[in-house]
Amino acid sequence: MLRAMSLPGRKLKQVVRQRKWQALAALACFAVLAIAASGGFRGTRGQSLPEYGPGTVIRNDALEFTPTHAWISDVQPGRDRPSSYGPPVRYLVLRGRALNRTESSVAGGSALYNTLLWLPVVPGMGVKPAFVARADDHDAYFHLPPRLATDVDLIWTMPADEAPTTATQWGVQAMRFKSKTYLTGGSEWLPAEPLAKLRLPLQDRSKGVAP
Repeated sequence: MLRAMSLPGRKLKQVVRQRKWQALAALACFAVLAIAASGGFRGTRGQSLPEYGPGTVIRNDALEFTPTHAWISDVQPGRDRPSSYGPPVRYLVLRGRALNRTESSVAGGSALYNTLLWLPVVPGMGVKPAFVARADDHDAYFHLPPRLATDVDLIWTMPADEAPTTATQWGVQAMRFKSKTYLTGGSEWLPAEPLAKLRLPLQDRSKGVAP
């Protein structure tokens, strides 16, 4: 009797285990696709993508961004001295005016993180900002209100002994709206192909460096 009763239990456990592995496999597949989509700038440093400078309005389907200036410093924007916590770091800052062209403040914030990628000299897929903040009050800023232009700082951190050069570039990524994504079944704005490149003069605003 016990063996007869345990057989369905074993079959159920096998089904559950099989579905679990199928779900994990699907998740892994989605992750690979997402990495591939967001890694479009690998090997594009020498390609002839359109290149923009300060004051140029850059548009993709989700976002409009007008870069104004860029700098590197040992002081985070909004503070008056280097941090005394942890190892010394430097901040690479790209400031500009962002306009969310979507109908969702969350989607606009996501587009801000995914549209502009720092392209270090070492070839790679591009680096997303460590965080984004309002340029006026320096509050961390992920939501971006629709149709309301907002001045923002996109900020990358790096070790104190690392310094970008005057050849610093950013990659501009296209964004595409998917009405139904594979993982969640919901709608979402996702990174797509490389759209353009951005180059700005880089100021050094570190303490002790003349402006």
